Amino acid sequence: MAFNITTKKELLKHVDFDISIITDNLKDGEFFGDEKKLTSRSKLYEVTIPKGADDKLKAPLRKLGVKSPFSQDKVELETNTGITLRLRKTGKVSVGATTDALETAKQERASLLIIEEAIQKGKTYRDNVALQKSPMFKKLVEVYPEINDKWCKGFAAQGRKMRIKFSNSKFDTYVRDGGFMDWYSKHINTRYQIKKKDSLNPADIWMINEEKVVKNRINRANSLEEHNNIMRRLYKERKLCGISLKAITGRNARFEEVNLKESIPDTESYELDNIKMKFNITPEGRLDTTDTLIDISNASGMGAKFQIRQNSKGFSNLKFEPTQRGAGAARLGKVPLSMLKVLLESYGITERDFENRWQMYPGNGQEFEDEQDDYKMMFDAIHGDVETNIQKDDFVPNVMRSFETTDVSNGYITSKLQQLKFVYHLLTLSTDEQNILLTEMLYLGAKKGKIFGPHGKLY
Repeated sequence: MAFNITTKKELLKHVDFDISIITDNLKDGEFFGDEKKLTSRSKLYEVTIPKGADDKLKAPLRKLGVKSPFSQDKVELETNTGITLRLRKTGKVSVGATTDALETAKQERASLLIIEEAIQKGKTYRDNVALQKSPMFKKLVEVYPEINDKWCKGFAAQGRKMRIKFSNSKFDTYVRDGGFMDWYSKHINTRYQIKKKDSLNPADIWMINEEKVVKNRINRANSLEEHNNIMRRLYKERKLCGISLKAITGRNARFEEVNLKESIPDTESYELDNIKMKFNITPEGRLDTTDTLIDISNASGMGAKFQIRQNSKGFSNLKFEPTQRGAGAARLGKVPLSMLKVLLESYGITERDFENRWQMYPGNGQEFEDEQDDYKMMFDAIHGDVETNIQKDDFVPNVMRSFETTDVSNGYITSKLQQLKFVYHLLTLSTDEQNILLTEMLYLGAKKGKIFGPHGKLY
C-alpha cells in the first residue's frame, strides 16, 4: 500500500463515499490516503493520521458515536457505500507541520514513483526533457505540483542509477508513508526503546519482497545486534531494502550501500584539518557568524565539514551536522544527541564539562558578566588553534556588545558560547583522541557502524 494522497482535492477525486470526517476537520498534509485502486470488491479503505492531527478528529468522532477515539491505533467507520473507512494513527509527522517537511514529503513520493517504475518496468529517462514528455510526468506533478527542471533531472538520474543497482531484484511493495514504515517504527520503539526510527535507520523509502515473511524474520531477533544482522541479510537477499534519499545536484546519481558490514575499516579514519570559530561583530554590534565549522579529511582525500549551531531559531540546543565534501556536498544527517552524549563521556567529557542544554549558558549580558572569566579562559586557550579574526582582548567586549545591541531572544550569542565550550573540551584531548572522536561523530551522523541498520544512500 502506498499512502501518498495528502490533499483534500486528491482524496475527493479518489473516493466516491462520504469522507467528510477528513475533509471537514483536517488540512492538506494532515492525512495520508491510500493510493490503491478501489474496486467493487474493495471493502476497506484506509487513511493514516499523523501524530497531532488525531486530536482534531476526536470531537467529531465522538459526535458520530465513537467512544474514546484513538484509544487504540485505529478507528473504523461504515460509509454510505458499504466500504469501511479505517482511520489509523501513524508516528509520522504531518507533512503540513512545516514547509520544509511538506516539500520533502512531495519530493520523496516523486522519487518513489520513479524508482518503482525503473525497477519494476525497467523504464528510465535520459534527461529531464524525456521525463517531461512521458506519461510518468503527469503522475509526478500530481504528487509534487512544484516540480521543476532541476528536480526532473534529479528524478531521472535516480531512476537510471536504481535500475542498474537493482536490475535483478523483484519487490512487491514500495512504501514511504504508513504500512511497513509505521510497523517498523513501532517495532523498534517497543522492542528496543528507540523512539526515532532515523536514529537507527535513516531510510526514507522501503522496497519489500514478501512483507509478511520479512516481518516474521525481524520479529525473531532477541537483541539489537541480532536485529541489525537480520536486516543485513534481508538487504543482501533483496527482501528488504531501505533507501535514504538525498537531493541530486548533478546529471548523474551516486549510490552507496551503508552498514552492510558490521564494522568500519580503520582506513576510513579522519583527521582534524581546521576549526572556524569567529567572534567578530558587524558595525551594528551583532555577531557576524552564528555557527562553528570543523573540517576533517582522510588519507584517501575524502573530506567532511561539521556545522555546529542552534537546532532551531531562538534558544535551543546545539545540532552537529556533517556535510560531505567532494561529492555534491551531500548532508550526511544530524548526529543523534543521545548517542553523542555517551560518546563524549567515553572520552572523559562529561556533562560537568560540556552540557548541551542552552539553559546552562548565559542568556543576557548580566549572566555573561558573571561568568566572563571562564569563557575568556576558554577562548584564550583555543585562540591559536582555531581560525578566528579577533584578538584575545576583543572577545569579552564583542560578546558584551552583542548582548547589548542584539535581540537576545534569537539565542545566537548563547549558542555561540555553547559552541565555544564544546570546541574547548574537544581541543583538550590528544591529537589522536580528537581525530577518533570526530571520525566517530561523522559516522554517527551518517548512521554508519554496527549499531545502525543497513541501507542504501542515493545521492
